[in-house]
Amino acid sequence: MLELYLKHPNDEYLNHNNETDKQIAWTLAVVLRQALADCLGIACDELGFTVKPTTLPDCSLSVAAIVIYDVCSGGGGFSCAAPSFFIDMFAKAQGYLHCSCTGVCQNCLLGFDTRFCLQHLNRQAAEQFLQS
Repeated sequence: MLELYLKHPNDEYLNHNNETDKQIAWTLAVVLRQALADCLGIACDELGFTVKPTTLPDCSLSVAAIVIYDVCSGGGGFSCAAPSFFIDMFAKAQGYLHCSCTGVCQNCLLGFDTRFCLQHLNRQAAEQFLQS
């Protein structure tokens, strides 16, 4: 399992209680999962994703933690390989977010398993976050 805690340029973590921050976290979970699958040469449905609230020792707010995990029983070790691909994953994630659609489409964020979290996806906010 991979758990990511991302910060804004002002050094504040993504806040799980802030709707925009939560949308950024969910959107990045989707594209980072796809990017990791691309890096590993596997189907993205071999990896799951979610966003969960968590607390950190150095932070008083509820942090939005991005979680990417192996779907197969016992784990395939895919999510554990992510740190080796961080640079490529974030570059590929930016590519997925840079889409010509006005919201969400099958070329960027819409998929069979992402249809359940559509209300949490905000491609423009996530793209702006990564550019900052």
